[in-house]
Amino acid sequence: MKTFDPSPYSSPGIVEENPPPHRPEKTSTEKSYPAQLMENIYLTDLSKCEPSTAIGEAYQPDHWICYDYETEDLQGKAVFAGPFDRAPDLTLDLNAAGWHHIYIGIHYGIVGDITQERGEHAGKNIATQFLRLRLSSDKSFDIIQPEFPRQRQHDYYIPPDPGPELPEALTGQMVEVYWKTADLTGTSLHFAPWREPLQKSTSAGVAYVRLEPLEKTALDRYRSELGNADTKRVMVVNDGFFQGHHPANESEVRQWLDPMKDSDIALVIWGAAFLDQCAYPTKSGCHVRGEYPLLYPSLTSQAKPDLAFDSLETAAIVAHEMGIELYGSMRAAGGRIPPSHTPPAGTETFFHNHPQYWCVDEQGNKVGHLSLAFPEARQKQMDVLREFVEDHSCDGVHYHFNRCYPFVLFEGPVVKDFQEKYGTDPRKVARNDPRWLEHQCSYLTTFIRDIRNMLDEVGGTRNTRLGLALTVMNSLENNRFHGIDLATWIEEDLVDHLMLHPAFPHEVANENRKVLPETVQPVQELSKGKRCRVYADLYPRYQTADTYRQQAIGFYQAGVYGLAVWDYYWRIWRKSEWNMICRLGHRRELEGWKQKARSYIHTRPLKSLAGMSMDPRYTPGSNG
Repeated sequence: MKTFDPSPYSSPGIVEENPPPHRPEKTSTEKSYPAQLMENIYLTDLSKCEPSTAIGEAYQPDHWICYDYETEDLQGKAVFAGPFDRAPDLTLDLNAAGWHHIYIGIHYGIVGDITQERGEHAGKNIATQFLRLRLSSDKSFDIIQPEFPRQRQHDYYIPPDPGPELPEALTGQMVEVYWKTADLTGTSLHFAPWREPLQKSTSAGVAYVRLEPLEKTALDRYRSELGNADTKRVMVVNDGFFQGHHPANESEVRQWLDPMKDSDIALVIWGAAFLDQCAYPTKSGCHVRGEYPLLYPSLTSQAKPDLAFDSLETAAIVAHEMGIELYGSMRAAGGRIPPSHTPPAGTETFFHNHPQYWCVDEQGNKVGHLSLAFPEARQKQMDVLREFVEDHSCDGVHYHFNRCYPFVLFEGPVVKDFQEKYGTDPRKVARNDPRWLEHQCSYLTTFIRDIRNMLDEVGGTRNTRLGLALTVMNSLENNRFHGIDLATWIEEDLVDHLMLHPAFPHEVANENRKVLPETVQPVQELSKGKRCRVYADLYPRYQTADTYRQQAIGFYQAGVYGLAVWDYYWRIWRKSEWNMICRLGHRRELEGWKQKARSYIHTRPLKSLAGMSMDPRYTPGSNG
């Protein structure tokens, strides 16, 4: 008989046919807890949080409401802070000692505010909840958000072993997710709503906390699965969006980095500039915060950012504390689609001030991207990239070639150079003509060589080799079609880290746009004996923990050095996914971790809420 153990560390990661009896569990709604450390401890009465004056059974603005719940094996009181409320932080006394796995139980209920986004992408009318939480020993808050397995873009990647139907964040059940493992001696647990500008309409709730004490064997096993020199093979990418709120202080920077502690993550790509719009004090660009005001109007009501705060340097320092490298990243943003095309008021950007350097199509129409055929456009970007490593302690720079394409079209100098070299007009040859592809590539290769020379110059003053990381498209053919000459860049040792990402342009050379073992292998072959490390992007953004595991196994079998996670800010708070991502450098262990991956999250059907039966026959989703 096969059994399910909800702990990812209580077994070696496999299903046992005849496992020993499960450890006894104790539900606690009191301030006293069992002395026997081998029992699971459930803290189910969240009304005991402090300050008690912030919690009530009836709704009050800027307070937490509490309500009873019951499952087959638990009963207690959940707390919930509604949208737009500014409920204060709550503190829960854990009264625990030693190392424990920490699990958080959440009820995703319904609220009546029709102005908020309410999980409609999952087809479920639930509150959009983001629970902020931290231990008293932590330096920053972490966040847990709902998980919707059915919306994980299954058409992109279908794992060999799909497994059972996975838990959903539904109103009729509790969702329990593994958060992290820590020494709880003398610590308390703090909860808070997410109050940043774009998230005022979100809610926060928590129903119980499960603490699983670790005996020596379990603790040794946990420590053996932490990141080490061999497993540090994961790169995570933040292109600068930060969920619409760029970090404004050290605590907010840590929110995006502290969850990587002791993980397999070796390199963080930190969005620092949208071309010359920089999220730090800059000499070469303009210092801005957030996105364009028409796209995210709530940002315009924020207090002006502290222009002296350097989020890039702070991020590098925090990453280095954890033994992780950090590269400043540039996205060559041009003009957004109107009406979001204007820069923030009072901002002078190179793109908007220099339309003469924009790309031009076959008919002479301007295209909203800077062309790398112009030395002036390349130099402006070089000046900003130089700041990442000359004025900051970043370990290198990163550039996005998977966004903001095209990079070269039919600008005046491009047409002239082509005609002189080949005696014909490039606008009259096929887009896949080898002559045109080679010509396009020449401008981007000049840019990459210039970056490498700059890094070597600055690295010489720092007595180190500074790295160059690039995010590119999925295959050799699709990259070359857009002027990205991977073969030359790898052969000349220009690039240190290469992340292969799905190809999304309207036109591609190969309609196979996905990152697959067969698209990765030719690039990996080119990198043999060279400096360049090849990483396969684990797309899409929404996956299950076990899908990540299976996808990783396939890419390692294809020979890649490591794995990359695009837009990690969308994934870091879905904790069942994130806890798997943090272990994906363990190449040799992944085959045996199916049960572990599938145990990071599970659900408990509810029997009742606030004294009302939750029998689905009689209690529909909204109950009226």
